[in-house]
Amino acid sequence: MRGFSARPAALAFDENTEGETLALADPAPLTTAEIFDEIAKNLSGKASVVTPPPRLVEISLSTPISPPITGLPLFVVPYFFIQQVYDTRIATNELANHGIHCPRFGRYVSNLLSFVETHPNLN
Repeated sequence: MRGFSARPAALAFDENTEGETLALADPAPLTTAEIFDEIAKNLSGKASVVTPPPRLVEISLSTPISPPITGLPLFVVPYFFIQQVYDTRIATNELANHGIHCPRFGRYVSNLLSFVETHPNLN
């Protein structure tokens, strides 16, 4: 992937992380609306014009007509709406010791979209 290091496996050999649970997640996560804006900008060059209520978006994206229009498989829709918090402090600190940091979503969203386009039958 362009723009960031893919060396998190360095922690697998780091004695400081032995026995630790590491949450490899963005320490400054985007909201669902911000994620959709990044995807929209990447696909069309424009951010979203309107931000409808999250529940309305979830219902709309969960309909059978949504995948042909959006390209978003139905099985991934719930993941955009789960309220989760990950404690990334240990992973962030230990990765920094190896010169690794979590990139912002906008830096690699094009790689994700290319992968999905190349593998349209993920499930």
